[in-house]
Amino acid sequence: MSAALHYVTHFDHSVASLIIGAGPGVAPSLNGSVIDKLVNSTFWRTVFAIADSGPFIEAGNQLGYVNQVPHQAEVRHYVESYKGLIGPITQWFKGYPQSLASVDPLLEKIDLPGQIFWGDLDQLLFVDNAAVLERRLARSRLRVFEKCGHYAYQGRADELAQMDSEWGDGAYQSLGCGIAATPRSGRVAAAARLRATERCGGSSRRLVVGGGLPRRRWSPPPASGYAGAGEAMRRR
Repeated sequence: MSAALHYVTHFDHSVASLIIGAGPGVAPSLNGSVIDKLVNSTFWRTVFAIADSGPFIEAGNQLGYVNQVPHQAEVRHYVESYKGLIGPITQWFKGYPQSLASVDPLLEKIDLPGQIFWGDLDQLLFVDNAAVLERRLARSRLRVFEKCGHYAYQGRADELAQMDSEWGDGAYQSLGCGIAATPRSGRVAAAARLRATERCGGSSRRLVVGGGLPRRRWSPPPASGYAGAGEAMRRR
């Protein structure tokens, strides 16, 4: 989610709408205790780094799942994937406030239809963040999944898939069509307006989907945090 928000606020792009949720983006972020420990405590960052991937994944599973138990083969895959990476990940959390500061002041400038989703029982990033985000994104709507934790894409997979499908089929148009309010002029501005017009007519639907904390093989971003992730998205 944070990389998607950074991308549309810092780069020229042709994104038509956003589906984002269960991730950092507003400041101050309302976090569960484990996130606050990773952000604010050198001691706890050191503990997680020494313990490595097993306890890190277990903590995420205990806090993140509400109505689902992950398969042991899935857990083993995550533990193996994150082995040796927890140290760099804790440093990403150390830079969390600075990363938020690169996105939060620009949220009101995002002129895109946005579908926000969150689990009402998210213990990593509280659902209060979703309400703040909805207020600050002018053209957004919020879907809160009941009895759902941080991993909504697993705990409410069918409902989330249906929401995504309806959004891509045109539900985003109820919030208007457009592009992010990044500086544009001359022929670039004209081309951007043309792309927006085409998208409103349904000829193009491009989505940036943001989620929460990473749940797959992942290379930690550089010290630049969200900025580095946004730059990586731009290059793809």
